[in-house]
Amino acid sequence: MSLKNQIATQLEHLSDREKKMLFFMTFFLFLSIFYAIYHFSIKKKIDLMNKKIDSYEKTFSKIEVSGEEYLRNKKMQKPKTKKPAEMEVQLYSVIGTLATKNGVDIKSINDKPIPQKTADIIEKQVEVSINKIMLDKLAAFFADIENEESVPLYIKNMNVSVEYSNDTLLNAKILVGTFYKKQVETVVDDKKSSIVKEEKK
Repeated sequence: MSLKNQIATQLEHLSDREKKMLFFMTFFLFLSIFYAIYHFSIKKKIDLMNKKIDSYEKTFSKIEVSGEEYLRNKKMQKPKTKKPAEMEVQLYSVIGTLATKNGVDIKSINDKPIPQKTADIIEKQVEVSINKIMLDKLAAFFADIENEESVPLYIKNMNVSVEYSNDTLLNAKILVGTFYKKQVETVVDDKKSSIVKEEKK
């Protein structure tokens, strides 16, 4: 006799009360197995999330320590008096050159119009977006911007966050500015010019 027939024969000999008890026991067994699998899956996800949180905390700690060290070193240095450039600064070109030097892939760079403080000095700012960059590259890029000697550059503000898909990489948005002297246009007086020409004749 097959196992299936044996089970069917055994069930026939059971009373209705025993059949109900067997049904509830079987149902409870399947429910317990399902709960155990579900609980294990949830626990695994929670453990994975806790590991990610720990990793994010470590990364943020590194950024915080690096930022504090950067500010500490900056205070120890003698402040540099940056004078406005004599000619118009091509901000896109300068930042692009520094990015290439440091191996930084700029996602986007956009003008940020700002009110001009004086009539003689033009101030320009751009917002630079960078995605998925290592901390050391980002720090070197920041340092080169502030230490650039060919034109006066400054970092107005920055926003740095950890890349969701890879907690060893960062995303950053920085506001970079510069200022230069307004070019004075030379206007030739037509009357004076004609007088000079007549005198020469």
